[in-house]
Amino acid sequence: MNDTIHEQTGPLGYFEHFFTEAHIPSRIILIAYFVVFLITPLYGLPESKEQVRFISGTIVAVLATVQVLALIVLAIFNRIHEHSPLKATGRYIFLTILIILLLFMFSFTVTLFIGNVPFWALRVTTSIAMTIPLLLVVIVLVQSIIFMGRTKRIPRLPIFLAFVMIFLLIYTFGTFYFINGLIAKADGVPVNFADSLYASGLAFTSLGFYDSFPVGFGRVLAIFESISGYVTIALITTIFLQAVLGQRKSE
Repeated sequence: MNDTIHEQTGPLGYFEHFFTEAHIPSRIILIAYFVVFLITPLYGLPESKEQVRFISGTIVAVLATVQVLALIVLAIFNRIHEHSPLKATGRYIFLTILIILLLFMFSFTVTLFIGNVPFWALRVTTSIAMTIPLLLVVIVLVQSIIFMGRTKRIPRLPIFLAFVMIFLLIYTFGTFYFINGLIAKADGVPVNFADSLYASGLAFTSLGFYDSFPVGFGRVLAIFESISGYVTIALITTIFLQAVLGQRKSE
């Protein structure tokens, strides 16, 4: 384990440790785990009931398979490195992914066998399971940017990571809006994922809404997203300025 990993704790330190020590197939499985949560909302909502059943079943099967594989990989890695100073973080990440899998399986089982459960409960369960992995990636990116800012290293990579983090925040909120039906259009046309992502971007940057706007609980969420946007942009700007000023003083 190198010095950089020893300096870092939390999810960032754990994932750096994982991608340094784990075998390539294990790394691919963990990358696939996070990527699959990015592409799932893009499927949207099919038109016919047959398409809903087929595509929903396919999505659940893929998500469940990837999550089970990720759990197996993390369990093996944590057992091999059980004396690592990051073992507690590894357990928390394993439990987080396990809870997400249980939420997915609960949502799927209830939808398949029980018809009298409120639809909003299934939407909330699904949206929580969908957004937690995205938020985990955001936490890692925040840690990475803060760490590089403290070490006064601001090459192109941290700037790129900052843009990725902002996009993922907008994407996460957009996913939550879309799954829970919290966005509407002025002309009454059905909302797709692109509309929700667009509305999320407007809320995050506080540019205001136009043809797409939040409804119901989405209004409260939009306010929270706007505040998150202010805080995130201010945090990134402060870190970069400190790093740049620190580099100039050291020259």
